[in-house]
Amino acid sequence: MVRKTLLSLTLIGTFVIPDIGFAQAGNYNLTGVHNIYHYLVRDLDNSVGDSLDGTYQVKAHWPNAYNSLFDWTLVNYEVGDTIGPVIVPLPTPAHLLGGLSAGPIGINVDLYETGTMVITGTYPAVTTADCSTAATVPAVTDNATWQSAGDPIVVNNDSVKSAMFGWGFVESGVFANNMYAPDLNTEVYGADYGDGTDNETWGRWTSHYNDDFSQIQTVDMHWEQVDGVSSGAGVDTDGNFNGHFGVTGAFGDSSTTTALHAVNPAINVGTYPIIGGSGADLDGDSIPDGVVASPKLEWGYIFDPSGDDGVLFSADEPLQFTG
Repeated sequence: MVRKTLLSLTLIGTFVIPDIGFAQAGNYNLTGVHNIYHYLVRDLDNSVGDSLDGTYQVKAHWPNAYNSLFDWTLVNYEVGDTIGPVIVPLPTPAHLLGGLSAGPIGINVDLYETGTMVITGTYPAVTTADCSTAATVPAVTDNATWQSAGDPIVVNNDSVKSAMFGWGFVESGVFANNMYAPDLNTEVYGADYGDGTDNETWGRWTSHYNDDFSQIQTVDMHWEQVDGVSSGAGVDTDGNFNGHFGVTGAFGDSSTTTALHAVNPAINVGTYPIIGGSGADLDGDSIPDGVVASPKLEWGYIFDPSGDDGVLFSADEPLQFTG
């Protein structure tokens, strides 16, 4: 079990939906979604929603966090560090139907040229319970409003026929409000909208047409959502980011044990990976091998061959007596 860390959340989401219609208006159904969550560590300031046991550390507990006989800090984070990304890839209808353990995913959107839209169904998100952040599929019912900005960028060649608009939510009870709709003809990502600008939460709509532009075949909707006061998402009553992040598994590697055994065959490395390990370069390409990203590892060795002095096997290693 890994203890909770308080974080902010950035969401980048894309979904692909087919339709036969004109302009942007029409009825759309979700056929695929790819969400990427980035967590940013913020200050613990005891505001509403801050956990009393929140830390900036990822800790391993054995046999569990509630009746722990052994604790070990795997990594320390500083305020401003990024954790993640946590990726929820569901690219096809088969993935959506199989969905996540929380259930299948399906969104229907009625979009009107007047700027209104009705969203119903289920949609993937993340939730944290008992120090574990996991995917969830909550129900969605939303009477939202939307807007586009500027003339579309039109691509018309033998292989591609599409029109791209800046697009955003004006009001929504589910997704971030005040999503900026950039004018893609005149505005520049990273300067007028996007990360680090005044308009970090923004959207893009791309309609893909048939040969004579008379019917929309598919639609791509992409948005970047940064939680905060300006977007109306992911903040507590004091305006502080109120996300939590934790995992029941950990990162590590399966190559350090192999490298140690090659140096000294007398070392019994066993078969489990090293929890918290960063990997050894076994093939000489300067890239660590056998690295396992969080939260894959649930069993493994806690291994610290250098201790506080940084010298291998100098007898100050805290776990030396375990063998």
